[in-house]
Amino acid sequence: MANSGRMHAGLAVSLASVSFVLPIVSEPAAASLADSGPEEIVVTARKRSESVVDVPAAVTALSRDDLQRVAANALEDITGRVPNLTIFAGSAQSNAASIFIRGIGQRDSLQTFESGVGLYVDGVYMSRMQGSMMRLFDIERLEVLRGPQGTLYGKNTIGGAVNVVTRDPFGGGGFAEVSFGSYDEIIGSLYAAVPLSGDTVAVSVAARYVNRDGFYTDPATGVDYQDDNTFSGRLKLAFRPSEAVSVTLAADMLDIDVNQYVGRAEDSLFVVDLVNGPITVRERPGPFDGTVRTSIDPENGQTNTHWGLSGTLDWDVSDTLALKSITAYRHMNPVQWLDADGSELEIADVWATWVHEQWSQELQLTITQDRWDMVLGAFYMTEESVAVQATFLDDYLLVDGAPLSFTRPGNDIQDVENFAFFGHADIELTDRLSLALGARWSRDEKDFVRTSETFTGGALTASISFDETRDWSAFTPSATLDYRLSDDSHIYASASRGFRSGGYNGRVSGPDEQLEFDPEYVWSYEAGWKGRAIGGRLTYGFAAFYNDYSDYQARIAVAIDPNDLSAGFNFPTVNAAALEIYGLEAEVSYEDGPWSLWGNLGLLDASYSDFTDATGDRTDEDPIRSPDVTLNVGASYLLDLDGRGTLRLTADLNYVSSYYTSVDNSDALFEDGYVLGGAHAAWQDEAAKWSVRAGIRNVFDTAYQVDAFEFRTLGNAQTAFYAAPRTWYLAIGRVF
Repeated sequence: MANSGRMHAGLAVSLASVSFVLPIVSEPAAASLADSGPEEIVVTARKRSESVVDVPAAVTALSRDDLQRVAANALEDITGRVPNLTIFAGSAQSNAASIFIRGIGQRDSLQTFESGVGLYVDGVYMSRMQGSMMRLFDIERLEVLRGPQGTLYGKNTIGGAVNVVTRDPFGGGGFAEVSFGSYDEIIGSLYAAVPLSGDTVAVSVAARYVNRDGFYTDPATGVDYQDDNTFSGRLKLAFRPSEAVSVTLAADMLDIDVNQYVGRAEDSLFVVDLVNGPITVRERPGPFDGTVRTSIDPENGQTNTHWGLSGTLDWDVSDTLALKSITAYRHMNPVQWLDADGSELEIADVWATWVHEQWSQELQLTITQDRWDMVLGAFYMTEESVAVQATFLDDYLLVDGAPLSFTRPGNDIQDVENFAFFGHADIELTDRLSLALGARWSRDEKDFVRTSETFTGGALTASISFDETRDWSAFTPSATLDYRLSDDSHIYASASRGFRSGGYNGRVSGPDEQLEFDPEYVWSYEAGWKGRAIGGRLTYGFAAFYNDYSDYQARIAVAIDPNDLSAGFNFPTVNAAALEIYGLEAEVSYEDGPWSLWGNLGLLDASYSDFTDATGDRTDEDPIRSPDVTLNVGASYLLDLDGRGTLRLTADLNYVSSYYTSVDNSDALFEDGYVLGGAHAAWQDEAAKWSVRAGIRNVFDTAYQVDAFEFRTLGNAQTAFYAAPRTWYLAIGRVF
């Protein structure tokens, strides 16, 4: 079993809003076959409690039951349940969530890049990819908002937001479960919430340990990769000294210790002989067969200890005024080895470690009146990242057949200060027509210090050192008109502006390389129709959108001298002139007695309308991870076993059309599209105490690319990373 000898111990405490690992193991609810209406999911996407159907925006909400039906153990497992959403492990790191909504996200995990999609846990913004691939545990619900965000809460995000809402300790209850599965997987999960002092003090504890062998094997060594060895936990302490005041304190911890997250070289590789010229050392492979190669010592894997503290205050000052304060601190220390060329050769191997600290403070004042309400807020966040890394290319350069060592160590320090003021007002113009107006002013200041040296053949051949400071600010308004066609349906239209700040290229290694890149902007337009029918058993939502991006940020690979491969390479981030994205989305669900049916469809057309860089004209090419079609359908049936409990049977299908995993639209880093299937069964005894779950994920054992490294100017390195193969699980749980 992977890393089975390592003992994990840790205290996890999660302040009302922070936790990175939250596996969804909820107490099975005793469902009644007589219930004919669906569960009404109440969300707070607009800082008020309302049904997701009534929100005039493209919002998907998933409850605890929704997640458990499809055995969603990690954040990436919700991908099929939301149109135009993909979540995969990114940048060759199993614990880094690369989230894309409507073709926009964060491709590179360097600390110098900003996320395109915001991830929040109980209101706390998670600023970095590392450690964000949550194993869903004590979740109350998930909310996915599509389109620019920032006039209601938190950090400005240009593509959307994923809000994770964890369970309230005052809700009580407890559950323990042990699960076994493919690749010697063992998962132990525990959740308990108890009152300490009547209705005024309550505490909850959540913990989970996962150990699994890797999915893919290096045949030369027999070592398996893409394994899992993770402990996570959280403690929440909630106070309600009065009906008007509540305070929640928390702390959480994630500890991960795994092998490398290894991909496969998808095209031929070459090295450069300074005497004889380029030499092909590896041919283009055939279809993926589950094997991977790496030149990095198997003992050099990936670790990350990530923990956080937070405190949330909710105070109903009066019947019309409410104040909310969210204070949070996060700290992490990833250490990782990355094989960027995906082969047994040392053409592009990287070691990196960094320490990251994040402080954030948010204030929200909500004003409620008879025909209007308003949220006024302020957000402040500071970050400090100190990184040390080294690149090893000892097999890339030769002198008449003899290897010439090449090493490039570097050190980075980045300090970020972000503050913003925002406001959002909802105004009832008539009994049927309402208007929402929002605005945000954001300012980011970044100080970036970098030193880098290059050693060729053991001699110092290049060095750089710089210290730069820049700031960017933006005004991002929004407006929405919402018209109620009836008590059960409404239509809406909206326009909003989004902003992603500029930054620095964290891979600069020479004085002539491009250091900075500018902010990215979008105007987003959306129209939708949402409602209920058939006595509330059928809910539906349809949306059409158009996004007009300017100065879109894209990382590319550039040869310093295309005619001399030994001259070197760089990987700047440039601002594409324009990107247009438009599409349609549909979500439908139906519940009637024992049946639950759902389906969603996302249609997307994304292409650069004007993009020319040092490598040529990329106009009309596709941005990464922007499939034309995403489709998910599913059905669940609850069977009464006549005094022997209940049995729920669930099946779902997920289709994703073709997409590129590379900015330069390489045919080697191209996924043709795929179909995934899932089948799940869950039994619960008559007393709703014991439960047994079993199922199969990726029923058709589909192999498909989810992410890639694209360094074509460095030995033609094009490395793809593949998702999990078919797996099974069997879990036994007990409510207490």
